[in-house]
Amino acid sequence: MIAPSITKQIARYKAAIAKSDLASNYWWLGISYALNNNLAEADATWLIPLANASDEAAAAQLATDLGNTLLIAAQQQTELRNYRGALILREYFQQLHDTCLENVLQLVLLTDCCTQLHPAHILEWQLAEAIAEAEEINQPLLAAAFGKMLGVICTENISQVLNCLQYSDRAEELLSILLVQAFGIGFPYLTDRGISVAEYCLELFPQNLGLRHFLSVTYPQVNRYADSAQMAQKYYEGCVTDLEKVRGYYLWTRALLEASDFAQVATIMPAYRSLVDQILQNPPPDIDLENCKSIISTTGFFPYLQDLPAENHHYQNRAGQLYQACLKLELADAKKPYSAKPKHPKKPGVLRIGYIGGTLRSHSVGWLSRWLWQYHNHEKFEIFTYNINTPEHNSFNAHWFASKSDANYYLNNNPVEIADLIRQDQIDILVDVDSITSSVTYEVMSRRAAPIQITWLGWDASGCPEIDYYIADHQVLPADAQAYYSEKIWRLPQTYLAVDGFEVGTATISRSSLNIPADAVIYFSAQKGYKLNAANILAQMQIVRQVANSYLLVKTRMDEDTALRLYQSLAAAAGLEWSKVRFLGEDPNEITHRANLQIADVVLDTFPYNGATTTLETLWLGIPMVTTIGEQFAARNSYGFMTCAGITEGIGKSIVEYIEWGIKLGKDQSLRQQVASKLLAARWTSPLWNAHDFTLEMEKAYQQMWQIHQA
Repeated sequence: MIAPSITKQIARYKAAIAKSDLASNYWWLGISYALNNNLAEADATWLIPLANASDEAAAAQLATDLGNTLLIAAQQQTELRNYRGALILREYFQQLHDTCLENVLQLVLLTDCCTQLHPAHILEWQLAEAIAEAEEINQPLLAAAFGKMLGVICTENISQVLNCLQYSDRAEELLSILLVQAFGIGFPYLTDRGISVAEYCLELFPQNLGLRHFLSVTYPQVNRYADSAQMAQKYYEGCVTDLEKVRGYYLWTRALLEASDFAQVATIMPAYRSLVDQILQNPPPDIDLENCKSIISTTGFFPYLQDLPAENHHYQNRAGQLYQACLKLELADAKKPYSAKPKHPKKPGVLRIGYIGGTLRSHSVGWLSRWLWQYHNHEKFEIFTYNINTPEHNSFNAHWFASKSDANYYLNNNPVEIADLIRQDQIDILVDVDSITSSVTYEVMSRRAAPIQITWLGWDASGCPEIDYYIADHQVLPADAQAYYSEKIWRLPQTYLAVDGFEVGTATISRSSLNIPADAVIYFSAQKGYKLNAANILAQMQIVRQVANSYLLVKTRMDEDTALRLYQSLAAAAGLEWSKVRFLGEDPNEITHRANLQIADVVLDTFPYNGATTTLETLWLGIPMVTTIGEQFAARNSYGFMTCAGITEGIGKSIVEYIEWGIKLGKDQSLRQQVASKLLAARWTSPLWNAHDFTLEMEKAYQQMWQIHQA
């Protein structure tokens, strides 16, 4: 049955043809027939002007005119979300112009919306020829189309898709761009497919650094840590300039730390630091923002390796200054003044607080920071939340952050646009919860999006010159720390973090399932590969060796072969029977992790990079813990939290005291029970478990900062 609107269109164009023989009337009449699925009438209508053309040149011009009209109509139908109609019109255009790349790519996207893509489409639409003949290539459109093709076409046909690109003289460049765009953050479910594609591409272009980089950072997502380290090394070996080598060292170190290959990290670290130092002292003339970001990211690994806060912050601060200098040059060249009208009228006398980060989800930062949103006083503070690369349909984010914000945004990774939006919102105080763990957040903060800018929670301070304050307390940073921080340290009176507790699920492990006696003492260590350290693991082995009937449970993400070799060698060095060590698999979610954590009699912390979320979970569950106090922020988290919870048992000032406390807590069951009782009682008295009062302290700090700013 013909839709009323289409019926009117057909009648209107028939009437127009009766008055005038314009070709455009035939084009639109045929389009109306096509949209009504009357394809035979459409063909016949379009053929009339073409058949009556005076010569070949006139016929060619008419065909071009028809093609342009079909594209206009197809775009209109796409905007109306009539994808099937748009597909029909573009298929007709394809018959007229079979090597128009833009149309072929649109056909891919529309076909994916309406039906199912098939390898035969690649040949039918002559994609290879279209790429070869294209003068310009719309790279985002190409990436989107290839993402669809590679996402639905089976692995054995991937080569058929990718071989199309070889017809372009820019094939290698296009492959790298496609891979990053089509299999980036937005397509986590395509990880395996993305790896297959990249490996195939690397066979075609074995020296391509972009492909090596992609594989190195993607392999860990499927637990291929050794492959990641090997590919990162190949990336480094392909680097030529010093700036490229810094990026290569960063990638290589990251991969080795994820695999916990400490021996190789130690071999490359001296040259790595030396190169960073050399570049910071004498920056190359061609250094740009991307290079600076690599150097800043580089400094983020130093605290995992050594407890040298003055030296590490020296690198960070200088890297931040270099980035800021490059940014000023870029902003000066842009010469684009900012002038945007406020999106949200401000309430008089109310401070507008903006929180920005990519971790406001089911992530350590999300679990720990959510209580601020829960308790903020919306009569005195307006809360704006800027989520970076966080899916809109993330239930954790929606419940804890979006629903409790006065304004909430889901943003891409464009720091210029994000900074402009924050200025437009007239944020008074902008709080960065990512620090240098997100280059996007760092870039936004570098652009001074708010009068007062703060770093809190996500990591140590970043060294960004545009950050005014770093939130800490009197335990987590030593008294002399201000000497090496570029940010002003703002110490809260009791703790820099408090939570109301943690949800706990159902345990999936037991002593019997692990073949551990019911009366055994279980030591537990659960951290990512980054935080592991050979000396610390050796100390844990020595503790277990000296406590009869004890076992060490290890839960971490690292390469199985590397982990086995590492732990076996350290167990042998400590004289510990290998049967006393158990490796645990990953838990399905956080609440199960906490339930399984309760199997522990004593939790052994890492050093020089402590646990933070894990420490709080341990204390909340009433489990004794052993830690070592260091100098840097990352080496004092557990000490600060334990002190705030009212216990000193388990806090060592050296590796020797760490071992002594581990042995003492393992051998003395009554001591463990005393610590557990104190921890459980502290749930009702410690500031660590009073997120409401902590929020009041944070709000008081915001008000004092604003008063200082106004003065």
